[in-house]
Amino acid sequence: EMEGACTTNIGVDDESDDCDVVVGVDVGTTSIKVCCVCSKTDQVLFEYGKSHDAYVKDAEGVKMEQNVSLIMDVFHECVAKISEEVRARITDIHIASQMHGCMFWNKKTLESRMVGESISTFTTWEDRRCQGDFLKKLTSFQCDEGQETCKVLHAGYGLATLLFNLAEDNSFLDGFECTGTIGDFLASYITALPPKMNATHAAAFGFFHLHAVDTLYDTFPHVAEDEKVASKRAKTASSVWCQRGIKHACEQIGLPKEKVSTILTSLLPDVLAPGSLLGIVCSDAASAMHLPTSRPIRVYTSSGDNQCQVYGCVNAPPSQLTNVAISSRDKYTMHEDEDSHDDHIFVINFGTSAQCSSLQTVLPSELPQNQMLEYRPFFERKWMCASSSLNGGNVFSMLNALLTQEESNSSAFFDAFASATYVPNACVSIIPLLHKERNGTGGSFSVNNMQVTTTRDEILSALCDALVANVCAPLLDHLHLHLHIKRGVTICGNATMKCRALQESIASFMKAQSLFLPKYQHAAYGAAKVIINSKEKFQTT
Repeated sequence: EMEGACTTNIGVDDESDDCDVVVGVDVGTTSIKVCCVCSKTDQVLFEYGKSHDAYVKDAEGVKMEQNVSLIMDVFHECVAKISEEVRARITDIHIASQMHGCMFWNKKTLESRMVGESISTFTTWEDRRCQGDFLKKLTSFQCDEGQETCKVLHAGYGLATLLFNLAEDNSFLDGFECTGTIGDFLASYITALPPKMNATHAAAFGFFHLHAVDTLYDTFPHVAEDEKVASKRAKTASSVWCQRGIKHACEQIGLPKEKVSTILTSLLPDVLAPGSLLGIVCSDAASAMHLPTSRPIRVYTSSGDNQCQVYGCVNAPPSQLTNVAISSRDKYTMHEDEDSHDDHIFVINFGTSAQCSSLQTVLPSELPQNQMLEYRPFFERKWMCASSSLNGGNVFSMLNALLTQEESNSSAFFDAFASATYVPNACVSIIPLLHKERNGTGGSFSVNNMQVTTTRDEILSALCDALVANVCAPLLDHLHLHLHIKRGVTICGNATMKCRALQESIASFMKAQSLFLPKYQHAAYGAAKVIINSKEKFQTT
């Protein structure tokens, strides 16, 4: 993740001085980014990011929670950096955030505008309190045929965290009326409206019917709703949660029936289609963020950071793509009028964690058994098949902390990693899975066959190879793809951007003829692009 602040304030030029500005926000695991994009020219007028350092310390290292007040402070700081010229043109705000994780708050928070009042900490996707037997007990129910996706539940998922807290203390929900991701809370807070969750977040919350996503588009709220449309949408939205599974899980932890009813009827938010409108910035939030009040600023339901990042990468204009030269391969250039011989578009990210994603047009009838693989709702009625690893850039960070704790230069390992020359087929073998994956593999780090003559570059190359294979192999195996990726692979994430050896490792494993490196790789840019490219023109009353 980004260290410190990175600022670009371009201002509004002659070509874009009359354009609407769409603001994308990324509330990430360690930092917040804000990106302002001209809807007319696709020019990035402003971007700023800052680490929020919001973690609440846990002695055992299994409870991963963050202080929401600190996150909100950094969010307001990032928005305050936007120049007056750009701020005056803002028409839309779309927030991306961690898909997994959850927090709880009271409606009084929206009324009082006091973040510290009636609000919980935010439990991130990294939380490791729900494991093994507990999760099996929660999901030990029979699904209807073809509805197995509703049993997907892992540590760090919103409903897993909620049920774990209720198992520990049945009164946990007392005083809380709303739940959602950190992005859902932020969108709710700046509109002063009850939260609504779009499918990109809801699918990562647990106990969710993936096959119901298409029905959400049928009640897409792109116009002011009449009573009939609102009623139909509410009925559809409530049907996407697996009520049978939630009831079963609550019974397993001995939750009273009235608490179960509260969860199903009032706590869980309505679910909308990806890219749906939530409301407009309320006057109090506009004042706090120094936004213009002369016209309404639309706010959309928060979306998953993985989906937004991928969207921004695959929709980046050619002028914003760098074709990375790959050693030992002929450089491949795709012409604008050239038809791709590869039906799949791959985006590989190494941020705190790692993902290898491919866009699909339909949700298959049989979903993958490997729990590192998920089909995730995307935008524009598409799906994204993602192989997600809990071992990504965080492995490099942990090794840096371990190897440099006695060194005066705390970035010595990172410097070596960034300057390493890639050595293909290094003899040394590394298993770098410090974090146990969702499919149960890993949980330890080991090095084999290291010899006296083994070089630093060989070790770092083997580390890259192992991490890349771990996250990419499940997706390629699932799609039965073992041929050259003719269209090339888009790469993103801080670790990928900084380390040449990691780029070469990705190209080698994917057999890619080219690598594309977008200029703007963060989910904040993608969140803005989603709204700019939307075919629906939203209206508010």
